[in-house]
Amino acid sequence: MVFHDCLDFIFHFCWAPETLRMAGRKYGLRGVRYVLFILAPATLPSIL
Repeated sequence: MVFHDCLDFIFHFCWAPETLRMAGRKYGLRGVRYVLFILAPATLPSIL
């Protein structure tokens, strides 16, 4: 079950809207900050 949830979480990162990804790049976010501030909030509604 935990493995499935982890895969689901990672898979939803691929479906984050491209406009949010571009906004994160424009602000210079990379690495962990990019994931925490852009990708995680964008994918949270689809995971829940």
